[in-house]
Amino acid sequence: MKIVFTADNHLGCYYARMTPAQLERRRLLLRQALSQVVDYALDNEVDLFLQGGDLFDQPDPRNVEIAFAMGEIKRLEAGGIRTVLIGGNHDTPKSSNAPGSTAPHRILSHSSAVLYLAGIGGPEAVRLSTCRGELIVGGVSSDSGLQPGDDPLQGCSFPGNLPSVLLMHCSLSGHGWMAGEPVASRESLSACGADAVLLGHNHRAFRERAGSAVILSAGATERLDFGEIDNNPGFWALELERGEVRADFIPLTPQPMHRLRIAAEELALDDPTSFVLKRLSKVVDERSLLRLDIEGMLDRVAYHRLRLTDIWRFGTERSFYFDLGLNGMTLAEEEFPTKGISVDPEEELRRAAAEMISSRCEDNERLLVEEALAASLTRLRGEGRVRSND
Repeated sequence: MKIVFTADNHLGCYYARMTPAQLERRRLLLRQALSQVVDYALDNEVDLFLQGGDLFDQPDPRNVEIAFAMGEIKRLEAGGIRTVLIGGNHDTPKSSNAPGSTAPHRILSHSSAVLYLAGIGGPEAVRLSTCRGELIVGGVSSDSGLQPGDDPLQGCSFPGNLPSVLLMHCSLSGHGWMAGEPVASRESLSACGADAVLLGHNHRAFRERAGSAVILSAGATERLDFGEIDNNPGFWALELERGEVRADFIPLTPQPMHRLRIAAEELALDDPTSFVLKRLSKVVDERSLLRLDIEGMLDRVAYHRLRLTDIWRFGTERSFYFDLGLNGMTLAEEEFPTKGISVDPEEELRRAAAEMISSRCEDNERLLVEEALAASLTRLRGEGRVRSND
């Protein structure tokens, strides 16, 4: 039987620094990426369309994202393709007891062509019939009740008499998304008995084995931020028979994304702004997401010559979205010489007085200078101060 597997589509993803027009265009591109996966499924007449979590970027998506997803599901249904969904950490409510905390997948599952496998607390498995045969599909949605390091598949197993696929949305040991979250072990994946384990959550596509099970991470259908610039968006096309899994990764063309890093020491120039703009002009593109990072220690002279407003305007006017990162830049401390001219005020007063006395001919003049020196030394030392009662 033929299967398409996708995950981490993140419909409706929000970007705080984008203008409303940029945000709507970006969200449209996210929807178009999912449409390309559906197109492939229809063109290749697959039996099942499997989605491995984070279809939406939040548990309460906008109506436009829900309506779009329902439209894609209807397209699949018209082509005779059933859709199976699980929830991800982004689109699963943190608490099922809170008012309005219904997972958006339940809205989609009102269609008879959609099967939502909540799978909280362990896999939820169903037996499905297709025109090419029967199989077991299990699902484990993201579970916020699990503790860091918990294995969501611990002790679970599948019937052994049919081809089987397990959908999960979690980290895999050795491919952790972040510290402090549940993680599936290769031992539990091998012991569960599934022919194919299909993982969402990682945003990076890869293929591994755990015992006899083939592990496929879908990756995302679009690079969501600059930390994913080296990821290759796409999805998997599978052909499944008992004991054999054939899988091809189908790449998708993402929105162009560039990240330029400039070392601060490169900017010790008369015109560092022109230097930066010249570097930017080589990568800037009206269709692309562009980030510039200036990193390292910069002296104050170069910093004051660096016209950041001009740089930001240049990038913003010539790219789809421009981000200027300065967190990696520091200003060099201004150091003063540790050795210099040391001045002793008393010594200077005595020296000046001696010069004046030696130049006076009259005894009374010399006496006045001596009295002035004595009064100055007393004031310098803080002696003889009169406290005011006011």
